[in-house]
Amino acid sequence: MKNVSNSHLNFTKMKLNPLFLCVSIIVGTTTVAQAAITPTNGAGILNQGNGPTVVYINKPSQAGVSHNTYSQFDVDQKGVILNNSAKNSNTLIGGKIGGNTNVAGGRAKVILNEINSNAATTLNGMIEVAGGKAQVIVANASGVTCNNCGFINTNRTTLTTGKVELANDGSIANYNVQQGKIAINGRLDTNSPTDLIARSVAINGIIDTQRINVIAGSNHVNSAGDVTGTAAAIGTKPTIGIDVSSIGGMYANKISLIATETGVGVSNLGDIGTYNGAISIDTAGTVNNTNGNMNAAGDIDIKAASLTNNGRIAGNKNVNITVAGTGVINNDNGDITSYNNDINLSTLGTLSNNRGSIIALQNVNTLSDSFVNDNGIVQSTKGNIDIHSMSTIYNRDNLANPNDPVKGFNAGRDITINAVRVVNENSNITAGRDSKISTQSAIDNTSNSKITAQRHADISTMYLTQTNSEINAIDGQMNLDASVSLTNAGTSTIHSGRLMNINANQLNNTGAIVSNNGKSVINANSMNNRSGYIKGQNLTIKAYSIDNQAGLINAENNLDIETSYLNNSYSSDFKLINTKFGLTNQNGGLQTNNGTIKVKGDTLHNTYGSIAANVENNTAARNDIDVKLKATLNNNYGEIKSANSQKLDVGTLENYSGTVAAGKNLTIDSKNRINNQYGALRSTNTTKVTSPIISNGTTGSITGNRVIIDAVVTN
Repeated sequence: MKNVSNSHLNFTKMKLNPLFLCVSIIVGTTTVAQAAITPTNGAGILNQGNGPTVVYINKPSQAGVSHNTYSQFDVDQKGVILNNSAKNSNTLIGGKIGGNTNVAGGRAKVILNEINSNAATTLNGMIEVAGGKAQVIVANASGVTCNNCGFINTNRTTLTTGKVELANDGSIANYNVQQGKIAINGRLDTNSPTDLIARSVAINGIIDTQRINVIAGSNHVNSAGDVTGTAAAIGTKPTIGIDVSSIGGMYANKISLIATETGVGVSNLGDIGTYNGAISIDTAGTVNNTNGNMNAAGDIDIKAASLTNNGRIAGNKNVNITVAGTGVINNDNGDITSYNNDINLSTLGTLSNNRGSIIALQNVNTLSDSFVNDNGIVQSTKGNIDIHSMSTIYNRDNLANPNDPVKGFNAGRDITINAVRVVNENSNITAGRDSKISTQSAIDNTSNSKITAQRHADISTMYLTQTNSEINAIDGQMNLDASVSLTNAGTSTIHSGRLMNINANQLNNTGAIVSNNGKSVINANSMNNRSGYIKGQNLTIKAYSIDNQAGLINAENNLDIETSYLNNSYSSDFKLINTKFGLTNQNGGLQTNNGTIKVKGDTLHNTYGSIAANVENNTAARNDIDVKLKATLNNNYGEIKSANSQKLDVGTLENYSGTVAAGKNLTIDSKNRINNQYGALRSTNTTKVTSPIISNGTTGSITGNRVIIDAVVTN
């Protein structure tokens, strides 16, 4: 025995040694007293007692085909020699034999052995060609069974249950297959390319050869081994076209398996492996790789009506699986691997990878109706993942290992997902570079899930719902587009290392939305940030209505808000949920640390609210506050503070028990009135207040180094 290792592929191959084969056959368990060979068209037979039977093949045609017909052609353990030499020749299994005068005019290129019998042909030993190499064909419509058989000195081996059709020049034209089964039990060994052509083929042993071509079904097959048409079937349709049992295996440089009858597929419970070439499977039925192994040194190409794999399908190069129509690709508990290239999976039906693994060194590309990846792995180690689903993608981990970094979709580079809906539950969608997720309906990112891109993240949907989970563009830009609603609830975080753009008809945030650098822009029809946290370097928010009660909107530099209605009340209540965001004693409200706050709109409610205040040391922002409102600024019991200048241009200012304070100049222009009872309007430089009337009472104060009041003040 020798171990053959081809990159990541590893399986055991028995070296083809004719002497070893002869001995192994002689001690085999199947016994035939004497080769039973009965020619019907003139071929000579020599039975050598304890030696192999010698067949003196017929004179070849002008095309080099020696056509030999038999009523019986059964080979025992001693073997059979097909004499293709006009002179004496030495053979491996029979020693020296005499010449065959039938080939005096030229040796045969093809030795056709056609058996006309109601019984299957049994091959229990070696068939050796004496003299020049030739293709050996064994054809019996009733079937061919190999029990530890093999072929020596052939340049091609063909076992078939088809009727052999000859061309006018005597060459092989077609195999007309209507019935019959080929069964390989024990071993079939040959150094030449091997064709198995029958209605059905069963591999219950080992085939070890140069190339294997298996064709099952009622077909017309030409001499090159290609299916050219459909033949009229005889008898009951088999349930399996090509059946490799748990003790079966096929090993060659290249393997091709074809099963053409509708619903009749390929089953592998054993091993199918190539040393330096591809595995190709094309069937009109199902491919079942049940605890089986398919290992190719080259590509693996599978075309089927459906595929079920709970074994291993692995190729050194590309792995391509295409399922016709709405057939299923089921990789539950299975393994599909490309060690050096891509994996391409395509079906209009369901792709299922529950507890399975789909791993490629380069790219993974999938097309399906729905994609179910519960507790599964889809990984492109160095390349991209491209998933296209015409329905829903389920990426869930229901095992007791939340946030397992291995589970889910993991791309070494970019990940692109297109679907009607994506459900990411207790799992991961990870990109080594960029992530792009687009759905027609919804994205649900829930139960401690993560959508992570090392660089940029682009997410587009109608409904984006995130609960106790994370969407993160670590070092790049985040673009979120939710045409109906975006919900960021619980302990959820939406994070960007640089720029952030959020567009949503309705934005509901009780979690955190954070951008570390650059500009952040939020566009919404309505924005609910109650008890939520929004932070950016330079932050712009445009919304028809904004509810920031007990919430915090913080900009490191500039904060620009444009809205019709802004409720910024009860800012101090944000302290109650500080720990949720990793903060300590942090007040809520509208804040900027180093820039300017600008608010433009109709109405601003800041009751018990805070604008630009820092709760820890009660100091204000470094720069300006600029508020322009068509209607009312309600600052009752609230505070608006700036370290630099402040300008309020409003319809009405309600400042009952409120504070408006500027580190430099304070300018207030109220078109209707100002209520400053128990309130304070102050600056350290110039305080200028313009209004038709100011209700100041005896408790309100308007102060500054210089105070200018253009109003009627009532006390």
